Amino acid sequence: MRITLYMLILLAIGSLAGLYQLDSLMVLLLTGIFLLILLLVSSSYLRGRMLAEFAKSQDVINQGEFLIGRIRLTNPTWLPVIHVKLWLEWENQMTGQRGKEVLQASCPPAADTVLEFVWEAEACGEIHFTLVKIETSDFFRLFKLRSRLKERTGLLVLPPEERIPWSLSAPSEGEEIGPYQHGDGVKHIHWKLSARMDDLLVRHYHALALPEAVLYLEPKIWPESEPEKPEAFLGRLSSVLLQLLLEGWTVRLLWNTSYLSEGRDENEDDSIKDKAQEWIECPVRTRADYLEAMGRVMEELARGRKKLPKKKGRFGAVLALYEKNEEEQVKVSQIPAEGEEIFLRLDFAGRLYLNQFPVVFEEME
Repeated sequence: MRITLYMLILLAIGSLAGLYQLDSLMVLLLTGIFLLILLLVSSSYLRGRMLAEFAKSQDVINQGEFLIGRIRLTNPTWLPVIHVKLWLEWENQMTGQRGKEVLQASCPPAADTVLEFVWEAEACGEIHFTLVKIETSDFFRLFKLRSRLKERTGLLVLPPEERIPWSLSAPSEGEEIGPYQHGDGVKHIHWKLSARMDDLLVRHYHALALPEAVLYLEPKIWPESEPEKPEAFLGRLSSVLLQLLLEGWTVRLLWNTSYLSEGRDENEDDSIKDKAQEWIECPVRTRADYLEAMGRVMEELARGRKKLPKKKGRFGAVLALYEKNEEEQVKVSQIPAEGEEIFLRLDFAGRLYLNQFPVVFEEME
């Protein structure tokens, strides 16, 4: 539209210059033509030379928080770029929610400009941000030239960290009784037992190995009309993991990928079904392990949503063990064991079981 208007103005000036033979109008016409050519050449030169990339920002935030994202624009040329447009798209891999935003900026010659955007984390999940295209235009915005981009970055949105009114206390140290040795502290002498045994006996303390717990996830496929279910499940999972870490437990987070999610025949022999099931394990010992485990669970939920037929109007998880029978549950004997461990099970409704007995605490809001 702008270029059309500009050409009409030049045409009008040219007509008047030819009609009245005015040198001033002729100079104005030539200046306008020269300016048009200059803007076209400079715009063409800038096309594809402007660089855009995501600058370092947060990798993990909690649901309900805001991300301050940063994009670095680099102008390697000697020309200033007055108008720059960036198309930013994002998608929640777990829920399928997506959106886009158009950002505008300017960039001086041979310099970098950092452009900020604000994004609200409305739902949990793994978020993919993509810069899809960039547009540069001249001062008068007569020529707008676009280039494709493929810059990507990711963000993990976790549930809000909430403490739960439940404890699975872990012993921090063990005690052994042994004969007194030179250098043992007097305060460690077990006087009553020493008097009974007629010999000096001393308490020796040592750190116990971290107790281990198996947390088995038992989610089911959920309807698309109830998007709050996966968030409630992830919220409870996050709270349980953080509580166990706080109390000194080492956790083996386990789930099983179902043969149903791989498109196998439901009438297959039981032995074939057992072989088709794959156990996924995430050890959780530190905060970093917790973040990785939550990311893995969200990835599985996203995989399940994408694999289910859209015509059913459902999206769910590869974590689903049983789609047909809600009463059917995995047996403890089926879970890979590593010595003596506490067994916990978390179902998709957010109910926690300790050794098959329900753990009673306040309901999630």
